[in-house]
Parts: sequence; structure tokens; C-alpha cells
Amino acid sequence: MAAGITLWASGGYDRLRADHVTMVGEMRALEIADGSTIQLNTDTAIAIDITDRYRRVEIYRGEAFFSVASDRDRPFEVIAGAGRTRALGTAFNVNREARTVAVIEGQVNVSTERNQEALVETVVLGAGQSARLDEDGTISRHDPDVALQTAWRSGKLVFSDQPLRDVIFELDRYRPGAIVFLSEALAAERFTGVIDLEDTDRALDAIEKTLPVEVIRMTDRLTFLRLVSK
Repeated sequence: MAAGITLWASGGYDRLRADHVTMVGEMRALEIADGSTIQLNTDTAIAIDITDRYRRVEIYRGEAFFSVASDRDRPFEVIAGAGRTRALGTAFNVNREARTVAVIEGQVNVSTERNQEALVETVVLGAGQSARLDEDGTISRHDPDVALQTAWRSGKLVFSDQPLRDVIFELDRYRPGAIVFLSEALAAERFTGVIDLEDTDRALDAIEKTLPVEVIRMTDRLTFLRLVSK
């Protein structure tokens, strides 16, 4: 039982049932049978189902960018939790962890459901628009620049006056182990900058130089952030 719980908590179950996976810190691009391409972000697991009637990808965990080959007879659908994103020929990003969809080209139809039968809400997004699936099962427009949301594709994370809590949450996805705040006040500090994902330790050094924070590396898998006086 303990082994099963550990496997589930670490994402092992998602990887076992997936067709394609990436590990923490890994990114990978693939072309699927219909000619569409998918870029998998860090710690991502997806399953692909293509038939004569439809094309479907389910994201079990993580984030992926889709460049969809046009095929009006077979809509392309991405399922991520309770959210469904449908497109004919377009380019868009789906982040299951953040529950967001961002469109680069074309249009997508985003819907959400409370169960397998009842659709709750549908929103149409065009190029440059994004949306978030809220906790109550509804969809809200999401304002951040879609180019910033997909900067990971070029190995960058871009932040503009965002709480350090959100910055570290994103950065932590690309590192093994955990980054832990020792102060709630520190988590509320604001950060603006560009992080290079090729060296996440240097990213922590940049945060340390910018904000009143001390980075304490206990091991290569455990890092603490401590608030220091300004």
C-alpha cells in the first residue's frame, strides 16, 4: 500500500498509463500520426487516441503545446482534468497544473464539465487570448500575455511583477526535489525577470540578488528560502 501511495504521489501512475512522458527538467517534441506536432514541457504525461472520426489527446499531468494539422473531418481535442479544448487547425498551449489554455494561432473552443454528461460552460478563444478553468468549474478569461505563457518552449520563464510564491511554483516544476519557503512574508514578495531553464541554480542566485532572500541549499534536492532584512 505504501509503495502504491508513493507511486501515485510521484506521478508514477500517470507515466505508466501514458503514451509519451517527460521527466522533471526534460522537454521533448514529437510528431503524431495526423501530422500535428506536440511539445511536452517538464514532468508531463499524455495519451493519444486517433481514429477515423476524431483526434484526442489527454494530459494526465504537466503542460503541452500543440500545432494542429488541419482536418475538418476529425476535430482535434485536448482533455486536461475537467477541461476540454477543441480545435480544427491552430496552435495553442494547455497547462493542466495551472488549468490554463493560451492560443497562439487560430481559434479553440474551451469547455468544462462537472461530470461526463453535463457541460457547464463554453468559451471561444482567438489568437492572443487565454482562459483559466476556475475551482468552481467555470471558465474565466485569463489576462497574461500568451507569449509569456509559452516562453518555456525557448527555455525561458518570464515574470512581470508576480508573487515569489508563483515564481517558485513554476521554477520548482523544472527541478528535482523541492524549494521551501521559511517565511510567508517572503512568498508575497514581487519578482520581475527572465529565468533561464538551462541552469535553475543560477535562477535562484538571480532571485537572491534581486529580493531580500537567502537561498539555503541543504542538498541537491532540498532548498530553503529565508527572508533577510532589507
